[in-house]
Amino acid sequence: MYVLEALNEKRSWVVQLVNLADKERESLESVKNEAEDYMNKEVKLAIKSFKICF
Repeated sequence: MYVLEALNEKRSWVVQLVNLADKERESLESVKNEAEDYMNKEVKLAIKSFKICF
């Protein structure tokens, strides 16, 4: 029975780590989206600037 309890504790610990990682990932999602939007706008601006020059 001791082995089962130890495995269950380890499982609980791993589940907590996974939940924490999910929360961390979710909190970074909006920042990632902002950065992607900024980079897309920069690319569009660079393309327009290039077209104006030539």
